[in-house]
Amino acid sequence: MLRLTSLILLVAAKGSVNATLEAEEVFSGINCAGTPDVLAMYNVYSICADDGCSAIDFGNGTYCMATVLVQQLISRGGYGEVYYGLFNGQQVAIKMLLPKSRKSVKHVNDFLAEVKLMATMDHPCIVQFVGVAWDSLTDLCVVSEYMEGGDLRALLSSYEAQNYKLGFDRTKVIIALHVAHALTYLHSLNPPVLHRDLKLKNILMSSNLEAKVTDFGISRERVDQTMTAGVGTSLWMAPEMMMGERYDDKADMFSFGVVLSELDQHSLPYSHAKDNNSGRKLPDTAILQMVTLGQIRVEFSSEALESMVQLGMACVSVDPKDRPTAAEALYKLQVILRQELEVSPDEYQTTEA
Repeated sequence: MLRLTSLILLVAAKGSVNATLEAEEVFSGINCAGTPDVLAMYNVYSICADDGCSAIDFGNGTYCMATVLVQQLISRGGYGEVYYGLFNGQQVAIKMLLPKSRKSVKHVNDFLAEVKLMATMDHPCIVQFVGVAWDSLTDLCVVSEYMEGGDLRALLSSYEAQNYKLGFDRTKVIIALHVAHALTYLHSLNPPVLHRDLKLKNILMSSNLEAKVTDFGISRERVDQTMTAGVGTSLWMAPEMMMGERYDDKADMFSFGVVLSELDQHSLPYSHAKDNNSGRKLPDTAILQMVTLGQIRVEFSSEALESMVQLGMACVSVDPKDRPTAAEALYKLQVILRQELEVSPDEYQTTEA
């Protein structure tokens, strides 16, 4: 069990270290006493990340002392890992870079940019940012609320194993509604924020199945009308992103449509795509090429509500202009809940709202 003895509540401005410096040299041997100078290198400014901070003595306003207990591993990715832990008796998730990534200036800068973006988010359908903790900057980690229900992919995999009925019941539509709330919030910011990697692994669940969006590692504020960098996870990626073309917030809506198909069928997207000769599942490269050409789309079950199918298929339109905005999708889901599933607004409001 690792004990981190400082919790720093901060926003990191977009900055960089001299490219000639190796990250290992920059961060080697830095401890809490030296952090203000290192923060200055990164243009880091202290903030109060939540209402509870007022009870903590910040001293000079730069950092405060607290205790973060890092316990068991939850998940590991290509660049980082997430642990379950405790901060002031509160259950939290603790994300940190892998040791190899801590030696990369680019990975550290990207991580700080993610911290900055997370610290600006304030919505009940976005995983809440708590702060940043370290013993040294090689142990830099971001602390956020812990979601007891795990990710949505794990939930749907359990549904699949239990032969849970296909289609859309009130629970599934409410989950979709919460994700649409999060996207509407992100896209309404000034400048708008595009998630760019919306998928079930990045949708976390509370113990009572409220959904919250997380992982802003490749999200970007949309400073221009459009972007061109191809990022994200391929099977959820919009055609225009795959082809390196200009894209906007409608790229997130394509991913949302893929998520809707998974909510319906529980299986991974394009599981139906088979080779005509062998009957085997097509490789991802072949699927992606067919998606960009409009030759294949996600499918919905015959049990699915027609209104949900229409929304999902509109979201995965090849032409971004034919996709709804997040706000339009949100309104449609509210109508479906009220009129078709007879769910009152009180039943689908998040507990934090």
